[in-house]
Amino acid sequence: MNKRNILIMFFIFIFIVSNILILSANNPKYLIKIATDSPDNSIWVNGIKEINRAISQKTNGEVQIDIYTGGTMGSQSTVLKKIKLGQVNAATFSSGGLGLIYHDFAIMGFPMIFQSYEEYDYVRGKMGSFFEKKFEENNYVLLSWTEVGLIYIFSKKKVNSVVTLQNAKPLLIDGDKISSALFKEVNANPVPIQLSDVLTGLQTGAIDTVFSTPYTLILTQWHSRVKYMADTPITLMIGAIMIDKKTFYSMPSSYQRDLKSLFQTTFEKLNQKIRVYNKSSLEGLKKRGQITVLPVDQKDTAIFTNACIKVANQLTERDYSRNLLNLIRKYTDEYRRK
Repeated sequence: MNKRNILIMFFIFIFIVSNILILSANNPKYLIKIATDSPDNSIWVNGIKEINRAISQKTNGEVQIDIYTGGTMGSQSTVLKKIKLGQVNAATFSSGGLGLIYHDFAIMGFPMIFQSYEEYDYVRGKMGSFFEKKFEENNYVLLSWTEVGLIYIFSKKKVNSVVTLQNAKPLLIDGDKISSALFKEVNANPVPIQLSDVLTGLQTGAIDTVFSTPYTLILTQWHSRVKYMADTPITLMIGAIMIDKKTFYSMPSSYQRDLKSLFQTTFEKLNQKIRVYNKSSLEGLKKRGQITVLPVDQKDTAIFTNACIKVANQLTERDYSRNLLNLIRKYTDEYRRK
């Protein structure tokens, strides 16, 4: 065979392989549909897009990810129903959403349960495998832990004490039983609202107080409608990306390992970035004069902390595991004694 024919055969081979890859990319064998509340182009969504490119390359296009952003698939309870129907395969969940999968996980999102990132890191290190096992028992596989960050009170008027909170119109996301119990304990009057309606609620005055991280405040544009921030965090918003167990184990074991590894390594880095982004976002808001940070009196901090402890005890009397709450408290106390 002469050189000319060899070159022709080579280009034919390249053409065939390229078309196979294109067809594979357009018709993946395993299409994972992920729903998320995060807006498009946020750090979380961009992280999933990065994972999609990597897993598609590793599997020659056999595994791909479609992302439905901005809560377009509905609330987390609605998303769970859609996963059961096969309309979605995976989703990002907050601690409350994870509590819909494994009920007692919601304890990890109790207000004031963690007072720093370091406490959370320590507890997750101790209990991460336990929670993963519980999720699998309930037909879900944890792909990665995620973070939103430390949550603060942001408001249109000054809200930095229990009394000012009682005179405010704070939002209450529909279905949030834990926050509802806390508001009742401190005699505040929240306004039930859908997450997608918060900005409109701030614009119309239906609500005047929200709970957010600085980075999320900017992403959602809530920062354009609030003026103040109380300088004591009230909780740490955490979560995870979960995939339907049946979908996950339908893939070859090598694909399972690759997918889980990509999610874990990507989001471990992103979680650290989010902590930095929250800090820089707050600095930017203050520098531009968009947010005034209000001090919180130690007496008010103590009142709020005691209210959180009381509500946690009440909830674990009737709804959640007291043993699990005690175990989490044991590890946080263990960390604080270091």
